[in-house]
Amino acid sequence: GAPLLSWAIALEDGVVALIRYTYDLRDGGKLPDARPLDQRLARMVRGWAPAVEAALAEQVEPARAARLSLGHALDFPAAYRTENTAEEAASDILRLCRLETASDRQVRLYHPEHGAAARLKIYRVGGPLALSDAVPVLENFGFHVIEEIPTALADEKGGFIHDFAVGTTSDYADNPTVLEDAIEAVLEGAAENDAFNRLIVDVDMAPGA
Repeated sequence: GAPLLSWAIALEDGVVALIRYTYDLRDGGKLPDARPLDQRLARMVRGWAPAVEAALAEQVEPARAARLSLGHALDFPAAYRTENTAEEAASDILRLCRLETASDRQVRLYHPEHGAAARLKIYRVGGPLALSDAVPVLENFGFHVIEEIPTALADEKGGFIHDFAVGTTSDYADNPTVLEDAIEAVLEGAAENDAFNRLIVDVDMAPGA
């Protein structure tokens, strides 16, 4: 909350650099809590693969986190790394690892910390889905598809992520698994793709009820 007065960088011996920022705290500015700020800075400078491994270690045991990071962290293209956090990559890796064949699908519905629209990701191996196959399914669940960001991974299986911004009148944040499983079933051809699926979103009805 304070204006930046100046900044300077000093290069020291080896690979160490000192960066100094000077802020004016006289007009409502205040010193930040140093601990979370230090943690954010540490994540910024540790590098992509170590950051993904650390994020994975918060969700799975450390040995598996190391294996997953080694096998998948560098598969994400530069554009993805610019727009997404290591924590998001860790969540995506865990979903992609559940896919065994090109007919399998994984779905993740979530609300970003910054952004008005909910986001829904569809995961597949073997290349992208045709949008004409995916979008009507989402619309039958009552979603309004706003945009889609595709990400092709540089892995042997042809991992692919469709990241949709979606509008919905319902908040499924408390239990998104029911809806995710229902969408997966339709995408895999195990359930009907019709307008009755909208009831799962609008009235929290479980599939098959």
